[in-house]
Amino acid sequence: MTQYKSPFEGLPLTEEFTTANGGRAYKITVKALTPRRARIADILAKGLSVYLVIVGLGLLAHDGEISGLLLYGGIGVLMHGTFRKWFKEWLEKTTIIEIAPESLMVQDGPRGDVRIFDRMHAHRFALVQHDRAVDEQREHEYAQRQDQLGRRAVWRKPYYQDSCFISFEYLGQRNDLLEVYGRKDALAILARLKACDEIVEAQARKGKGKGIALTPAQEWGDQPGDIPVLP
Repeated sequence: MTQYKSPFEGLPLTEEFTTANGGRAYKITVKALTPRRARIADILAKGLSVYLVIVGLGLLAHDGEISGLLLYGGIGVLMHGTFRKWFKEWLEKTTIIEIAPESLMVQDGPRGDVRIFDRMHAHRFALVQHDRAVDEQREHEYAQRQDQLGRRAVWRKPYYQDSCFISFEYLGQRNDLLEVYGRKDALAILARLKACDEIVEAQARKGKGKGIALTPAQEWGDQPGDIPVLP
């Protein structure tokens, strides 16, 4: 039998579960960088690389051997991208979102604050530009003009301009669920939340139906005399 790829493979981690009322629900565990944490990761990676180069220079000055500089300096320069990746993974913020027929639960980390919304009201998930993006853009434009006067060329990495809020619009009101650095990652998270919400919504509309079918077996409703399927 052909085994189809699940629409919920990959990230963010998505788990299906059954509520106390027998409805289908989803738990989405999102790990994402915020713009502030992305900046910290870059600073730490750069600092570690510079430190290793300084260690190499110190060994060169102390021993007069270039081997220490080549070793530590080489690691510092060549491993900079890997250092950034390590620090970014270490600094990712975890947000747990549960989408059930009656409610939407958002928890900031495994032990963080919990917010619960009534899903029965009109709602939608949306991507919103970060509130500080415009301020950062203006700061960069001003700095560029200063650079031009001083005949300098300085690259300033955008953090807030490349970041978004994933928002739950609830009766027309904005409720930011999480802050995400990187538009590509934000779009992937948004798509997953929308997909889970659509399945849960379809189930709610059908009452006792199973909503959107993810497997051939789910295309058929319960029939009289059916033998229950054991897990």
